[in-house]
Amino acid sequence: MKHHKLLGMLLIAISFSSYGQFTAGLKGTLITSIKSPRFFAKVNGYEVFESNSGDGKGSAWGPFVRYDFPRWYAQIEASKGQYSPPGLTASSPTYSSGTYMRFKRQDARLIIGYKPLPWLRVNAGVVGVRNRYQYPLSNDSYIKYLQEQILQYPDRIDSYKDNLEVARILAAVQTSYQLSLTEGQVGVGADVGGFTFDLTYNRSLSPIVDGIYYQGKPYTIGQHYSFWSISAGYRLLPLKTFLLQPRKNRRTYERIKKTIPYYRNEVSAGLGITSDDFGGAWIYENRYTRYVHRRFGLTAIAGLVRSFEDYSQFLPQAQVGYQLSTLIRGLPLYTRRHHLGLSAGRVFTFVSGFKPSYGSGYNRNGQLYLQTINVTSNNRFEKQGRGVQFQVDYEFLPTDHLAAGTWFRFQKSEVLRYAAMGFQIGYRF
Repeated sequence: MKHHKLLGMLLIAISFSSYGQFTAGLKGTLITSIKSPRFFAKVNGYEVFESNSGDGKGSAWGPFVRYDFPRWYAQIEASKGQYSPPGLTASSPTYSSGTYMRFKRQDARLIIGYKPLPWLRVNAGVVGVRNRYQYPLSNDSYIKYLQEQILQYPDRIDSYKDNLEVARILAAVQTSYQLSLTEGQVGVGADVGGFTFDLTYNRSLSPIVDGIYYQGKPYTIGQHYSFWSISAGYRLLPLKTFLLQPRKNRRTYERIKKTIPYYRNEVSAGLGITSDDFGGAWIYENRYTRYVHRRFGLTAIAGLVRSFEDYSQFLPQAQVGYQLSTLIRGLPLYTRRHHLGLSAGRVFTFVSGFKPSYGSGYNRNGQLYLQTINVTSNNRFEKQGRGVQFQVDYEFLPTDHLAAGTWFRFQKSEVLRYAAMGFQIGYRF
C-alpha cells in the first residue's frame, strides 16, 4: 500500500513538473526615491514630522527561484543589501534637526505574477524585512556637548536649551526604529532570453517608527515609507537552457563556433549612477580587457566617482573618488551578437573631498533666519583603501567590432561602498 502511495505521489510530481518549469538565478537591485508620507506629531510640545531631504537610496542582491506556468508564475527571492529610510525632523521655534539612518537590510519575498505576453510580467507580493543598524547612533555625543556648553556658559542657557531638547527627542526616535518590518509590492517585468528585468513599487505595511517613549511618556508616531526599485538578473538554471548551448551535433557546433570572430582586445567607456545615501553620484570609467580565451580574460578599469550629498541636516559634502580595478572576466553566454560577462577582482580607491562645519546662527524675534557654515583647510579630507568588486554586464554586438550594453556592479572597500548601474560602449580588435 505504501508503494502505491509513493508511486502516486511520484506520478503527480512528474505531471506537475511537465506542466511548468523551475528556473533559478541571481539578481541585483537599485533602490531609489525612498519617501515618507506627510505626517505631524507633538512630543513634549515640540513638532516632529517627516524628513524627505535628499533622495534616499539603497542596493541589494541575492538569488531567486521561479516556477512558470503558461500564464502564471510564482517566485521566491532572498536579498541582502543596505538602504537609507526617510528620517524624522524635530523642530522648535529657534532650532530644528533631523535623523538620517543607514541600515543593513535582509529581506525575503513571495511573489505571484501573471504573464499577459510570454515575455511580459505583472506581479504582486509580500516582503519580510530585517534591519540592522549600519552606523552607531551618534546623538549622545552632541547631547554631551550641549550639556557642557550649558555648564560652561550659564548665561546662554536659553540659546542651548531648545537644541538640547531637540537632540534628546531625536535620540529617542533613533532607538525606536523597528528592525522587523513587512512590505507590500507591485511591479512589472520583462524576460529577454535568460535576462530578467523588473520595475517595482514597495510600501511598508507596518510602520518603521511605531511610537516613541520620551521622559517616560509614550507618544504616537507612525511613520511609513515607500520606494521604487530597478532590478536586473540572469537565470542560471537549468544550465542547458540559459548558459550552455545545445550540442546534439558536435560538428555543427564546432563549425558555428569558428564563425564567431575571436578578438583578444576590447576597450570601452562606461557611465553610471550609484546608490548614494543622499543627493547623487555618478561614475565615469575606461576599461581594457585582454582575452586569453574566447570566454576568459583580464580587465583593468580606471574610473572616477563624484558625489554631492547632505551628511548632517543641510551641511553639504562633496567628494571625488579615483579608482583602479583589476578583474578576472568570464563570458558564460557567448554568441556572435550577445555576450554576458561576469567579473570579479580587487579595487584600489583614493577619495578626496570636504566636509564643512557649522558656523553661527542668527535669530530675529526668536526665529532662526540665517545659519552660516565654515569652510577652511581643516574641512578637507583624503583617504584611501582597497576592496573587492563584482560586476555583471550584457553586451549587444551590432557588428563584429562594436559592443554596447548595460552593467551592474557591487563594490565593498575600506573607503567607498556602493552598488551602481550604467551603460557602456566599446570596440573589439
